[in-house]
Order: sequence, then C-alpha cells, then structure tokens
Amino acid sequence: MSISLFARAKKPGEPMVGEEVELVAHHEVGTEVPPYQRLIGDAADGDQMLFAREDTVEAAWRVVDPVLNLTVPPLRYRRGTWGPKAADGLIPSNEHWYRPVPTRPEPEPGLLRPPRSRGRSCRPAERNTKG
Repeated sequence: MSISLFARAKKPGEPMVGEEVELVAHHEVGTEVPPYQRLIGDAADGDQMLFAREDTVEAAWRVVDPVLNLTVPPLRYRRGTWGPKAADGLIPSNEHWYRPVPTRPEPEPGLLRPPRSRGRSCRPAERNTKG
C-alpha cells in the first residue's frame, strides 16, 4: 500500500521560493516479522534490548510471589480511603506515616465563573408584542 501527497515546500537557500515535492509513505504487506519470531530471532542473535535482566525478573518475583501465595484474604476497605485501619499496625511504633489530606486549592480572586445553568433558563421568553 502506498500513500502519495504533493505539497509545496521552500527551496533551500535565502530566497523565499517554493517547489512542488511529493511525500510518499509505502508499506509492504506481509513483510513484517511476527512478534515472537522477532523475539526468538533477537535472542538467537544475542540482542538483549527486548529482554529484562535476570536480577530484575528475580526482584519482581520477590514482590509478586508473596501476593500470589496469600493464605489470608486481603482486608477490605472503602474506595477513596488510605486503606484499612489494620494497615497502620504495619509501621513500627518508632516510625510514622504521613497521611496527606487531599485539599482543593482556593481559586484566585477574579477567576470565579458563574455556575452553568442546567436545562432551560428561569427567565420567561420575551414575546414579540409589536405588530
């Protein structure tokens, strides 16, 4: 498949003179290598760009594995909160956790907008009494 587009572009140099140029995008269907074939080919060639290092994979499993093998179900808590109260006991008593309180910043003076009306206006429609 090809896409061709003609445009005018400035010629190189000082004068403002344009010329017609053709922009072509060409795509040959069927020439792509399937993803796993590329991955296997890269591995065979020794290209490690698409692979995670062994120490990275092991570190990820150290985090994920305990969660996958839980024998106690996770504690439930309300959405929008910082978690169950029992989680506070996970922090040693000589340490602390700062629980930020979300606040909305006050708008700057002069930037307040009137509330948008919902639906129809409360004012009665003006009627044409002339005529």
